[in-house]
Amino acid sequence: MWVSRGGSKQSVGAQSKEELLQLIGAEWRQMQRDQKEATADRIAKGPQTGDRRARSQRKRSGDASGSAKPSFKKRSSFKKR
Repeated sequence: MWVSRGGSKQSVGAQSKEELLQLIGAEWRQMQRDQKEATADRIAKGPQTGDRRARSQRKRSGDASGSAKPSFKKRSSFKKR
């Protein structure tokens, strides 16, 4: 990235290259945090009303959590042959 000294000083008030990179890094981290929070809020809110694909997933996941079947069938007794 090429930035002139005059341009960096005039636009963000950075005196040195290190200060400019610190400002860029801080802004980047803030953007990443905001994006992560927005994603978490969207997931917590759930699918929108008219979203058929998400609705089918919601129905499917509700059935799976509602009836917790064991993955194997337990025998109650063994018969002698």
